[in-house]
Amino acid sequence: MKRTGSILLSISDYASPKQPPVSESIVFPRFAFSKGRGYNLASEKAPKQKTIMICDDESDVLRAYKIALASRYSVLTASSGEECLRKYSSELRAGAKVDVLVLDYKLGDMPGDEVARKIRDLDGTKVILISAYEISGSFLQELKQGNCITTFVKKPITMASLLATVERTLLE
Repeated sequence: MKRTGSILLSISDYASPKQPPVSESIVFPRFAFSKGRGYNLASEKAPKQKTIMICDDESDVLRAYKIALASRYSVLTASSGEECLRKYSSELRAGAKVDVLVLDYKLGDMPGDEVARKIRDLDGTKVILISAYEISGSFLQELKQGNCITTFVKKPITMASLLATVERTLLE
């Protein structure tokens, strides 16, 4: 058998002893894996994934959001407003783009609206502001009109709803 860039699986390898061996073979293309970016065919050029940054000071929430989004997007995380701004600036300097920022409103070191304003001043990406706290409609409208946020979501949020919100935001 000649070795190629594919995986060859012979069904006869898995036939039961009571059945005669089957001579069919199935060829599976070899897959490449890139950490945090998912699987793709090695022979195909992978399309550029959108980059989502998540900023939340609760590590379990940050981890859950990352797991939910990592199957479709390249995901960056930050656990504070300062770290978010530092990583975002670093991405810009590297010539990369953050397509959507999922931002918690109540962070330990600064409020989410302050982070959103600073991000807007850097280059303004789409921001999904998330909070478990009540935020006045007029304040949210002010943030939207000032191009600080794209949308607001009230916690708790299901992972399916988070994915749908990110998808909608990318299309806006």
